[in-house]
Amino acid sequence: DGQGGAIVVFEQHSRQGEHIGDIDLGAQRLSPSGKLMWNDGESAADLASTDSLERAPCAIPDGLGGAIVFFEKEPRTGEYAGDAEIAGQRIDGNGSTKWTGDAGYPLVAYSDWSEKAPVAVPDGQGGALVLFERHARGGEYTGDIDAGAQRLSPTGELLWEEGKASVVVSSSTMLERAITALPNGSGGALVAFEMESRSCEYAGDADIVAQIISSAGKPLWNDGERSTLVANSKWSEKKPVLVGR
Repeated sequence: DGQGGAIVVFEQHSRQGEHIGDIDLGAQRLSPSGKLMWNDGESAADLASTDSLERAPCAIPDGLGGAIVFFEKEPRTGEYAGDAEIAGQRIDGNGSTKWTGDAGYPLVAYSDWSEKAPVAVPDGQGGALVLFERHARGGEYTGDIDAGAQRLSPTGELLWEEGKASVVVSSSTMLERAITALPNGSGGALVAFEMESRSCEYAGDADIVAQIISSAGKPLWNDGERSTLVANSKWSEKKPVLVGR
């Protein structure tokens, strides 16, 4: 939180009653001595609470004592049931949410595909970059997984593609997943992820690749045409982790 304490964001799973099966998101702030600071320590702050499943949160400091949080939102009923999207929220140092939207928070990435597993990095200007997996749910690309991204301003405005779509980090017939990222110091991000072949003699073999995404949402390495191969062998390389200098 910038003052020696921390903000904890977590899933809240309803185990009984009318909301059984629902998942919401809560948050709490801890002082340097471990004191619970929000709601007199008696309850968590409400970060995201709807009839949809809010889960898989990731969070970064907002630089002002609060946090920017991204998470999966999956409707449980209706025509979009089962289609996961990426949503976001900013919570200040007092436990109050700052961003608004139809669900009480803005949708960050949504399409005919399911957007999952968000990973966030600060953009150095009070906003954030969020990267995520895009899972094809039907049609000719069924089973495919690509990598996408979006950048948000400090007020929750979507900055890339005029806020109408996410940008492509990597898109191929392979499975691009298990994303990890670090800020690159110029408003963009260094990104690494798994790339697994789905067909031919290398089917099932995963390698590690990497790419730089600029502050404008453009892949920079290899003229943006492909990612850089980091590790490949007869073994499968998985679950990359990036460490900043």
